Amino acid sequence: KMLVAEKLELTAIQEDVIIENLPIFEMNGFKFHFDHDADATKRISLTSRPYSKNWEFGKEDIEELIFILVESPMTVCRPTRISKMLASRACRKSVMIGDPLNKNRMKKLLLHMGEIDHPWNCPHGRPTIRFLQNLDFIDDKKF
Repeated sequence: KMLVAEKLELTAIQEDVIIENLPIFEMNGFKFHFDHDADATKRISLTSRPYSKNWEFGKEDIEELIFILVESPMTVCRPTRISKMLASRACRKSVMIGDPLNKNRMKKLLLHMGEIDHPWNCPHGRPTIRFLQNLDFIDDKKF
């Protein structure tokens, strides 16, 4: 929560997008104060914004959300920077190369990887699957 609300200078259309999609903005950590008596373009103040360790979010992220929501209203979405932060945290909590795994943990990992859209990469694009082949089993005559 911010000590002093930050006035946002938005167009009337941008203000309407925020009002109509308020739950999406709140889901992303943004909270606003609405002054319905003020002139259009001066009705909304930012009272709370997401902040996490080295990541601080603000006006640019609100504008990105507005742009996304103009294109596809009431879509559950996140600004790029928030998605990157969440992806980074997810990777840090994941299994790393060299982590010891027992059979139960391996089975659980394989089952969960089967549930995600792109199991071959982490959110940053690092590979999660390695193909292993014993070169002694390759028949040179077939190639």
